[in-house]
Amino acid sequence: LESTILNLRSPDIAGGEEITGTLAQLPNYPDAIICYNDLVAVGLSEGLRAIGKHVPSDAKIAAFGTETLTRTLTPTLTHIEVPNQRLGAEGARPAPRHRPRPSRHDRRSSA
Repeated sequence: LESTILNLRSPDIAGGEEITGTLAQLPNYPDAIICYNDLVAVGLSEGLRAIGKHVPSDAKIAAFGTETLTRTLTPTLTHIEVPNQRLGAEGARPAPRHRPRPSRHDRRSSA
């Protein structure tokens, strides 16, 4: 299993369309692509269509986000919904008061 991470200039539809050209230049065209968000997936889908690639036969696309945007495309795209409310609530909880002491194995030479 080989993976490649590509950087976007912008996490939106234009960024997804733009990354299509980068994908076309890869030595091994990916058969699955996971996008930063739904907007990038929409742009990527449109960009792939413009260069003659078909989703899902040439490339499968999944995106982090909500079903709202991915449902509007044909074919509909797979989405990974992030529970933002729950993550925010967990991140806002106070840190535990008890901190375990490091074991003897955790001591560094500078101690």
